Amino acid sequence: LVVPIGAVPAGQAVSGSVTLDLPAGVEPRDDIVALTLRAHRRPPLEAGEVALRAGSTPTPRVAVSAHLLPVSATEARAEVTVRNLSQVPLTGLDGHFAYPVDASIELASAGAILDTLGPLKSHRFEVGLSLGADAPPVLPLEFELAAERFGELARWNLPLPRDGTPVVLEAPTVQVRQPVLVAPTGRFTLPVMVADDRGVDHAVVWVNGQKTAWIAGGSTQVAFDTQVVLAAGSNLITITATDDQGLPARRTFSVRGEDSPDPAVDAGPP
Repeated sequence: LVVPIGAVPAGQAVSGSVTLDLPAGVEPRDDIVALTLRAHRRPPLEAGEVALRAGSTPTPRVAVSAHLLPVSATEARAEVTVRNLSQVPLTGLDGHFAYPVDASIELASAGAILDTLGPLKSHRFEVGLSLGADAPPVLPLEFELAAERFGELARWNLPLPRDGTPVVLEAPTVQVRQPVLVAPTGRFTLPVMVADDRGVDHAVVWVNGQKTAWIAGGSTQVAFDTQVVLAAGSNLITITATDDQGLPARRTFSVRGEDSPDPAVDAGPP
């Protein structure tokens, strides 16, 4: 990363800046970066290290509800409602069913492409389905949702009963109750809360790519403390959760480990 400064007159200070586009979902983090000063006709100067703090817009959360309406013996209509649960607008929204794996089910119409879906707003659209004589009582469909800025927001199994029973899908949430960006190396406790509208099935904790804990669910809220041994530098703690409908959630937190200064040693009188 190059930050242009320009000419620096003798005895004066000049500042420079550069703007970066970060993808959504980058949790607040604190990284150590090295600085090198380069100037015309001067050797590079190592200017030491500084902590660079960064973060971006959280990945938007959505909920999907759907039910099936019979049209004829061989046709049905799926009414699908997408709700934006986040505080940011979703633009270029594309919602549709994936190609059915069951040969007795055919998509008779496409999904929906929406210019903008505002914060906490909903949009309903319809998808026509052609059903064969041996179509099952519960249609094994998969719903896909993407937005132009944020990419894929959902790729969920959406089994639709032919009797019109509504299905509501909402992935679990993962929260750290006391977010910390920097801590001394060694043992570290990260308090986590996983919540779901129906029920949490389980959660898994990964530290720097290694699986360290599996936590059973069984309720709508599961709180636990993750015990971590922080190494010096960046430590990536990933928490995945799955609800009782098989919907996944994933968040990765970065905690920078700092070596504690060595205690002073009394060497006695000189």
